[in-house]
Amino acid sequence: MKISPAMMPKNLDTISTELLSKRAQLREVQVAHIARLITLLEEQTCRHFQVDTIEHVVEDRYDEFMAVQAYEIFVSAAHACGFVTRDGTTHNPLENYGGSPSEAVAQLSLSELRQLMHFIVRSERWNDGGWSAILEHLRNGVLQAMARRLQSDDTLYAE
Repeated sequence: MKISPAMMPKNLDTISTELLSKRAQLREVQVAHIARLITLLEEQTCRHFQVDTIEHVVEDRYDEFMAVQAYEIFVSAAHACGFVTRDGTTHNPLENYGGSPSEAVAQLSLSELRQLMHFIVRSERWNDGGWSAILEHLRNGVLQAMARRLQSDDTLYAE
């Protein structure tokens, strides 16, 4: 396969500050890492709030949620693993699907899954306080459904 000059890195001897493009193919290790971090974030959040299930975390304690160690690691990894991209949009792909959020996640393409993660993390960054998009999507099961899908859906992987 011939690689076009536009696809070649500009300089292999420097570190880029740009986010990856949504056009960049994800690697299996990136996907596995973000899926594990979603699970870790849920576990640490439940432990921090001393609840059995994530649904029992009170929404308005978002500032306390953001202090959970796995939170910052997850946000950083979403950027590093190519799920938050420089050319993602503010569109929520779940708006196009009916049913429960978990059922909708099962219908999304890989590019839509990436866009959904982009939407969630960017919404977190640009919100004006009073809530957490990441906590909301943990509480309603969207992030866990994404993790399960990324870990188990062979149709998402190249042969």
